[in-house]
Amino acid sequence: MQFVCGKVSGSLSVASEEVHLWLVDFSDAVGGYRPYLSYLSPNELLRAQRFVHESSREQYVLSHAVLRMLLSRYLGWAHDKQEFVASDKGKPGLPSDKLRFNLSHSHGCALIAVSSGVEVGVDIELVKHKEALGGLAQRFYADAECAWLSSAESQQEYLDRFYHVWVCKEAYLKALGLGLTVSLKSFSVIDLDSKTLMPMLSSADGEKCYLASSLVQQAGGCYRLAYGSMGCNLRVVSQKWDFLVS
Repeated sequence: MQFVCGKVSGSLSVASEEVHLWLVDFSDAVGGYRPYLSYLSPNELLRAQRFVHESSREQYVLSHAVLRMLLSRYLGWAHDKQEFVASDKGKPGLPSDKLRFNLSHSHGCALIAVSSGVEVGVDIELVKHKEALGGLAQRFYADAECAWLSSAESQQEYLDRFYHVWVCKEAYLKALGLGLTVSLKSFSVIDLDSKTLMPMLSSADGEKCYLASSLVQQAGGCYRLAYGSMGCNLRVVSQKWDFLVS
């Protein structure tokens, strides 16, 4: 996926066969996060105040401010007025519109998906070495995924495969709207025979989720990202959010 800066000065629309993926690099936010507090709803402001670490507050404020700025252009409502509603599993949404969205952020970047009537899920993770990756894989990954990791021929390949699996599993569960209510070991996103990502998974209820993943390089490092869409394989339109002109 290639993310190019897009000017967002007017209204936006997403076709029924599309998913819009927006990459946000927080280092592009001139003046830090404080100028963007005014974009948040009262409930989001309260939550932002509860963060102990400034870096966590910055990520929360900037990612949710950009989400609201985007949705205001897709929907035509004031960015700080609309309150989201949560599903019974906790997935946020809009109370009376077919627009669907999902948000993920990690160490200086965020990924936002927007679609029309199709449930979507995204995840983004900074690719970085951790001593405990092997233990995490044994704890959370299915047997086929662990076997795929074990066949990596270098530490770098193992690292990329680990995050490849992680973001795809997260995107799948978020598209389903289940979050971590389902065991990560209960399903695999890797086809061990072909040793590749499964482009489509079926849930226990027979629902189909289409997956895609990519690597992107930003100021904060290399990020692995993934998105999933329920029921149909959407055409991806990818853009990078530009704080200076949006």
